[in-house]
Amino acid sequence: MRDPDALRLGAAPGLPDEAYEHDGQLTKRYVRAATLAALAPAPGELLWDVGGGSGSIGVEWMRTHRSCRAIAVEKSPERAARITRNADALGVPALEVVTGPAPASLAGLPAPDAIFIGGGLTAPASSTPAGRPCRPAGGSSPTR
Repeated sequence: MRDPDALRLGAAPGLPDEAYEHDGQLTKRYVRAATLAALAPAPGELLWDVGGGSGSIGVEWMRTHRSCRAIAVEKSPERAARITRNADALGVPALEVVTGPAPASLAGLPAPDAIFIGGGLTAPASSTPAGRPCRPAGGSSPTR
């Protein structure tokens, strides 16, 4: 029987905010669930989580299927370390973390299937990440 006081970590996106170590830089639970629904990860796809904060979008992207991949880009070394701890704690230790500012840190990364931009990214940095588009999307999601 499940402990009624234990934090419930279901398989669907939208883990409780309490599941994450964070400093306030966290995409909130219901926004995270809606974001993942819009991103519509498919097996084997790669996400760039730019301005990773706590890593919640990348973590939940990877939790949708064992072959989903994510790269979190975070300029703060402290937050980058926190992303790694969250990924380990929530079962996706393969989440890659790149420490450095966008868009410079995007150069040389493999082409993503989707990009999530969070964490106070400025307009010039968000124009076309690393000067190249995402790979063609299978769906019509406006976030791809």
